[in-house]
Amino acid sequence: MKIWFQIINDFSHDMFTGLWFGSFFLLSFLRNRLTGVAGDELRYEMIHELMLQLFWLTACALGLVILTGLLRLVYSRDGQTNIKIKQSILIGKHVVLGSGFLVGTLLSYVWVY
Repeated sequence: MKIWFQIINDFSHDMFTGLWFGSFFLLSFLRNRLTGVAGDELRYEMIHELMLQLFWLTACALGLVILTGLLRLVYSRDGQTNIKIKQSILIGKHVVLGSGFLVGTLLSYVWVY
């Protein structure tokens, strides 16, 4: 694999992960703000529409994280990634982040719909 493609893919993978988490935290902030606007229907609709857009942003970011992660997996079989310590750290990181993605996406869906 070309080194420039690997660098761009690795950067994209991390960027989309940050985008997902940023969107999720903003979505949870908006949800908290939404609970206090029972009488203001226009504000409620505006916040709900923004939450819907952020939900789809998190869903697209998660899809891109998965895609770039798969590209990383397929193209990083060069012998340097077979170190046991690095593998166990990566597995642990992906279990934690994967759990966060799963729970966060389900929560986002419940909050929006």
